Amino acid sequence: MKLIIDIGNTLAKIALYRSNDDIKVFRCKDITLSFVSEIINKEKNKIDGAILCSVREKNVELIEYLNSIFPNFIEVTYSTPMPIDIDYDTPKTLGIDRLMACIGARSFNDSDNLLVCDFGSAITIDSISEKGVFMGGNISPGVGLRFKSLNAFTKKLPLCNIKESITFFGRDTFQAIENGVLNGIIYEIEGYICRFEEIYEKKSVFFTGGDAKYFADRLKKTIFVKPYLTIIGMNEVLRYNYGK
Repeated sequence: MKLIIDIGNTLAKIALYRSNDDIKVFRCKDITLSFVSEIINKEKNKIDGAILCSVREKNVELIEYLNSIFPNFIEVTYSTPMPIDIDYDTPKTLGIDRLMACIGARSFNDSDNLLVCDFGSAITIDSISEKGVFMGGNISPGVGLRFKSLNAFTKKLPLCNIKESITFFGRDTFQAIENGVLNGIIYEIEGYICRFEEIYEKKSVFFTGGDAKYFADRLKKTIFVKPYLTIIGMNEVLRYNYGK
């Protein structure tokens, strides 16, 4: 079993990974050493590898603790050996979580060109070639950020949330905001997929992140929804470095 810690912009996930189909995930906003150590102490004898990926400031105390108890601990950085190549002008500024999601997608399909969309605080749309080369991607505001921005930077627009039912045009201000944000993302992602399909003959599309299923259900495309691609990708990095 592997301990996999994925620290995102708004949430941290601590995962106990046995297989792609057996992942137990604990979530928290602010990760603490006591919270992680409590999880480890319950499963310590079963954990044979650990890896951490973070887009926040480095948690030195947590990293030193993990280093002290796991001889094969990895803190993922841009210089960590990975099972893909990176074709990106500024690799030191590239979000490690984006790479991990692409590696996770490639573990399911290593013969197609892949479009990987991660729906989190930000929406990332990334591409990895059939030869296993990260080709770059784009970053767009996530669902929550779009709703909050309309509320924060206008005088009268209310704060809205994601809704199961949306229409083409809103009949009141709440609907107008909900439809505008949600349809805007649907059309945006649909545009990326259509363009990707025009460029590549061999292609597959993967969605991950908290809102992945919501948007996949509303797109008339073949989409593979994998909620934990980043965690799966981190496990692939562990296997690549330690062979198990």
